[in-house]
Amino acid sequence: NFGQSYLPKSLVLPTCRAAGFEVVAEYSFESNVHWLEIKKPGTLHTVKAHQVLGEIIRRTDDIIN
Repeated sequence: NFGQSYLPKSLVLPTCRAAGFEVVAEYSFESNVHWLEIKKPGTLHTVKAHQVLGEIIRRTDDIIN
């Protein structure tokens, strides 16, 4: 998931930690652009049996429905 904030990193980082999130990675691209990867505590479980499989098939005719 993705979230965007206009708060400075100095406020977002301690707020995430205080809420119980684990900071997985931090990136700084410029003096005012920062990226945080956070995750919830605990183990991630899913009901999916496997990754979604699919194939893209190109049409050979020129007709568009």
